[in-house]
Amino acid sequence: MSSIIDITAPFSNTTPVWPGVEGVKISTGSSIALGHMGNTLRIDTINHAGTHMDAPRHFLNDGKTLDALPLEVVCGRAKVIWVDSQYEITIEDLQKACIAGEERVLIKSRMSAIEWWTQPFIEDFVHLSDAAAEYLVEVGVKLVGVDYVSVAGYNKNEVFVHQTLLGNDIWIIEGLVLAEAEPGYYELCCLPLKLKEGDGAPCRAILKPIH
Repeated sequence: MSSIIDITAPFSNTTPVWPGVEGVKISTGSSIALGHMGNTLRIDTINHAGTHMDAPRHFLNDGKTLDALPLEVVCGRAKVIWVDSQYEITIEDLQKACIAGEERVLIKSRMSAIEWWTQPFIEDFVHLSDAAAEYLVEVGVKLVGVDYVSVAGYNKNEVFVHQTLLGNDIWIIEGLVLAEAEPGYYELCCLPLKLKEGDGAPCRAILKPIH
């Protein structure tokens, strides 16, 4: 059995996007069966779909862009934690998981039991409260990951949470698949597309258990 856990959601036409945003469209670019030299796909998508990273520029006009991402942030020891919250993650949830002093925190919730990438957008997903976002800044986290498409709630605190995290140089991974990752420590490697001056981009993320 491989010691590498793929925590990336499959990317397809069923990948959910934020309401009001045009959905992912993947179609045939060329086809050997149709007489072309090779097989290719054409992909039309917003850059914040599926498993992806947010750069500070996403919610801050003068924020850093993805091509300025220090790779040390996305490669290294990460702590996967479990939260019981059914909707909003609180400071108490994070304190219970003992994240103080951790640079990289991946939050596993009830969303990890759902193959959300095959379903329409789920409005009542688990997300950070305003206070929890401020707590992550307070304890010095440098990267936070969540197991649905946003760290913030739908029609609730999108701007505050994103600006709080990104404005304090906390990089964000959204849309993780943590079903096979038990709480504990791992080596994380998450490499986003190096999109020039990008506010975010799809990425491939993996974990390797630390024994």
